[in-house]
Amino acid sequence: MKNSKFIDAIIEMIKTTNNSVPTKEQFAEELSRNGEHVSECPREERRENTRMLELVFLLTLELVEEKYGNSNVQIFPTPQFRKDGKASQIGTAGGDHTTFGVGIGADVTTWEQVFYELCHESVHLLNPVVNIETTSVSSMDEGVAVKFAEDLYARFITSYTGREPAISPTHAGVAHPYRVAFDIVRKIPDSVLKEIRAEFGAFSQVTDEIKLLKFASEYISEEEARVICLPFSYSKGIGQTSMR
Repeated sequence: MKNSKFIDAIIEMIKTTNNSVPTKEQFAEELSRNGEHVSECPREERRENTRMLELVFLLTLELVEEKYGNSNVQIFPTPQFRKDGKASQIGTAGGDHTTFGVGIGADVTTWEQVFYELCHESVHLLNPVVNIETTSVSSMDEGVAVKFAEDLYARFITSYTGREPAISPTHAGVAHPYRVAFDIVRKIPDSVLKEIRAEFGAFSQVTDEIKLLKFASEYISEEEARVICLPFSYSKGIGQTSMR
């Protein structure tokens, strides 16, 4: 892989996680040995690419739990590349409907963007909501997902590319639902967001602005609390961002 800096970034990411996971350490050693066989295009089917996907996914899942609390969800370890649509999204994997995984959007063609998408979707995997057409999702859930992805991308990827992610809700206009949610949630420290999730049970269930303000009044206004507790409007975001 010519883009050895991406591999260096992932190895650096491994050093930041608190837990010692043998599989993670084995992957790191494998990357050091076989990184040159990872192709520039992540969508190319080869063993080394699959291992890279699994490692990045494992790391983002660890880091999202460190920031926002544990998840009891069974996870399918290998992200899949979607061919039937543009948006990255979570979904059930297998026939039992109790295991969840990530489908990476059809417009994602670089390892850096794979990183961003997996960060975003890992937040949704804390408390999966599969059918957003029938189940209301608080705007808080999408705001946290964008915040987590932006923070990790800046920390590990922008540090060597010098650029923001190519596809990001932050590029949308200020009235776009993802941008609105992100601009509010980014004001709330991660430690407070962790407390909020513990109180409500899930970011997607943060619908009580009065209760929310007990935790976040120091950081957001009453109007911002009202907005972030509203159901997220996915229909307005279609075609303008790769997020689900």
